[in-house]
Amino acid sequence: TQAEQVRHLRRLALVAREKFNDYGLWVLHLGVGFLDWTPAASAEKSFSSPLVIVPVVLERRRGDSYALKINTDEEPSLNPALAIKMSELGIEWPRVDQVDHRDIPELLARVRDAVAGMRGWKVTDRVVLDT
Repeated sequence: TQAEQVRHLRRLALVAREKFNDYGLWVLHLGVGFLDWTPAASAEKSFSSPLVIVPVVLERRRGDSYALKINTDEEPSLNPALAIKMSELGIEWPRVDQVDHRDIPELLARVRDAVAGMRGWKVTDRVVLDT
């Protein structure tokens, strides 16, 4: 419902501010483009990992509305943990210097090529806001 959405947005904005004030780390991000995958050793456990991590700010507007803006103090980045994991699994993964993380369609195509033939793996254009 609208009330639930407002409650969740308020909580995300609060947690992001608290973590930044306490630890100096910005934790509110959009995960853009996801790889849904299963490691070979664990066929029953699957993961969904963001490809690009975009730092964002929830700016409160009048009443109970929020505007989502890019946090210009932080840089968007390719998911570094996912690159390390794919390397461990022997998958030829696009390197940071090979891909413009702002060109999401190109990045999704490169990742689709990298995981082609991996049974049950898929790339989606999903976007998730979370800490």
